[in-house]
Amino acid sequence: MKKYVLTSMIAVMVAAPAFADDDSYTNSNTYTGYCEIAHIGGTGTGSVNATANFNPKSYSCAAGTYLPDGDNWTGLDDGCQPCPANSYCVGSGNSTFTYSESGDQGIAACPTGYTLSDGGSTSANACYRTCTTADVPHSANVTGRYYSNETAQSNSCEPTSTNGCVTGYSYVAGFNPSTSLPATSQKGNSYEYHSHNNSNVSSNGSSMAAGSWSVTWTSGTNQGTMTGIASCNSTSGSYNPRNTSAANTMNTSSEGQYCWCMPTSWTPSGGNAQNLSAAWVFLYDYDDADGCANSCARDCASNGRDAPGFRSALFGVVGASVAQCSANTITINWGGYGTNNNESQQTQCTYGGDVTTPSTAPSKRGHTFDGWTFTLN
Repeated sequence: MKKYVLTSMIAVMVAAPAFADDDSYTNSNTYTGYCEIAHIGGTGTGSVNATANFNPKSYSCAAGTYLPDGDNWTGLDDGCQPCPANSYCVGSGNSTFTYSESGDQGIAACPTGYTLSDGGSTSANACYRTCTTADVPHSANVTGRYYSNETAQSNSCEPTSTNGCVTGYSYVAGFNPSTSLPATSQKGNSYEYHSHNNSNVSSNGSSMAAGSWSVTWTSGTNQGTMTGIASCNSTSGSYNPRNTSAANTMNTSSEGQYCWCMPTSWTPSGGNAQNLSAAWVFLYDYDDADGCANSCARDCASNGRDAPGFRSALFGVVGASVAQCSANTITINWGGYGTNNNESQQTQCTYGGDVTTPSTAPSKRGHTFDGWTFTLN
């Protein structure tokens, strides 16, 4: 038994030197005494093969870049590359990408419906589609991009300035609040309102929808009328009228005691109404929903006219908007009045809206009035 063990140990000792050790050899270094079987293997004569060992590199890619599939590299170390168009690249974040030949890393194609993007895009929000006439009411030709995170109220689609609108509608340039609204120090001249519960309506407010308000400036710079809506909500806000921090979490379908106000349109003196892109501004806590329903719309209007701080808050939430197609105002000359039936009464209507005939019919000797017909001027 003892001789058997010894023989086995000798066999092991003879076989082992045929394998190289685990030393790591780097370039431009001398390893003293290592040219022997114990270190480089072989049989001590002839040749041995040295195998190059490699470890894949790691790359930190910034947002807007990605790590391409190694099979597609043109150099030895292409590294992170700019994100190509029609994709988005979020980058490696706080981690890294490891070199791979099995696919690109950190890049995604833009989603269905929004397949376009600029090179260097960093998120899916940068993906867009081109605008269509379906995105712009009453348009014939449109321009702009509709991004994946936008809505019908916030997209940048607009009619082209030349032949951009269908018959009956005219091109109205985009709204710039810094140059189109009155100065925040300019007090309004009048206001109108219609409460949510119809119990508090101004002299001309009956034609307004419940919960609506308006302020008109007939003096100073940029004269016109701002219209808006009010909300009696269950979401509270700050009493500081400049604080709109709760705007994004306001539940606009709820009913409560907290009064919020939002500008919705601006009609310059002698011009067409322009839709506004604006946020909600908190005004007041009425202690109960009934008090808010009675007074919120009125106080949105009165504070918008009289209170400089609240007026500044209202103007401050109005953002720039895109151009739009605005309905034309049509003047109707109702003829057949006066001597020889050569006089007329004049009213106006909005294209696509209602036509209201005169309350008094014209008269003609020996004839019975039988209604109106229209002829083109």
